[in-house]
Amino acid sequence: SLKDIRAYAESLGMDLATDEEFLWIAREALVHPVPHPWRVCVKYGAIYFVNADTGHCQFEDPCDKHYFDLFQEEKKRKLMDGLQPVTSTARQRPLKAWDLDSNGLDDVGLECVVANIRPSVQVLSLSENFFGDEGVQILTKAVTENTHLKSLDLSANISMGLLSYQCIGQMLNKNRTLTSVDLSYNDVQDAGARHIATGLHGNYVMRKLDLTACDIG
Repeated sequence: SLKDIRAYAESLGMDLATDEEFLWIAREALVHPVPHPWRVCVKYGAIYFVNADTGHCQFEDPCDKHYFDLFQEEKKRKLMDGLQPVTSTARQRPLKAWDLDSNGLDDVGLECVVANIRPSVQVLSLSENFFGDEGVQILTKAVTENTHLKSLDLSANISMGLLSYQCIGQMLNKNRTLTSVDLSYNDVQDAGARHIATGLHGNYVMRKLDLTACDIG
């Protein structure tokens, strides 16, 4: 039923408001045959799965991971199609500023962005999105090694936690190209500020660090 499909879709991490186009994955998952050597068993009304070769029993469908990974890959593909930087059609000039503010980017989306940052990009704006620590870890690792990016805007991304600011501090400590970082309107607090301050030790290229309204002090 549609109710079952939607329930399974949510178990895969789908947001039914924005991921409805991926419901085919949940639909396929609910009708797929159980792969060899697994078999479905029912006891006292509970459904579980038994590996006929090893005798291992589990409640999770052995194909759940496959369909979870399939959803993540399809979502990445969609994001990559939508986030390809556009260059000038007049002279095909390289893109220098990439504005992705308010794009609803989560960790998966941010990973796609990182994979598509072109060497010509000097200004990257990611304000008002929804990525958290996992996405920031991927981003800061890439920016640490980036020798072209000069300005990074991560303002108003309230899902970032303490680990994010630790990674940002490490990035600031090693990167020698960034001259401007905007972290305003984030929940940095004193603990996050300490990580950032530690990272700035020995950094002589940073010219602007915006920590407005970050609940510091």
